[in-house]
Amino acid sequence: MTTARPSDGAPTPSVALVLSGTFTPIEGGSGSAEVEHAPDAGESAFDRATVAESHEAEAKVVNLEEATVIVAGGRGVGGEDGFGPLRDLAAALGGAVGASRAAADAGWIPYQLQIGQTGKVVKPSLYIGAGISGAIQH
Repeated sequence: MTTARPSDGAPTPSVALVLSGTFTPIEGGSGSAEVEHAPDAGESAFDRATVAESHEAEAKVVNLEEATVIVAGGRGVGGEDGFGPLRDLAAALGGAVGASRAAADAGWIPYQLQIGQTGKVVKPSLYIGAGISGAIQH
């Protein structure tokens, strides 16, 4: 745990984000934190936003954060059909299918199956990546 303050000691808004599953909770530990609500800054960009499109999530999505075996694909699998063999392998190994952001952005696989910095944090015993390049999280 750390406390960060400006060098002049002035109060500043702070936000801390921790992805679930990143740390193991301390047994019996509990803490408290002071929450300060910022004053309303007036109209925001969200007040002017409209929904351009919406997508329903797939009915059955495996919890990647609890999977012990993951077979993941990226842009290199070539398209939605390239995930077929990965699904077959994951099923044979009793595992789950995941993907890189590039594959999810391309619409080849649901965003709920995205792994990495902007997706799920995973800790499987076996991870097989196919067609994924350039992402240290894979």
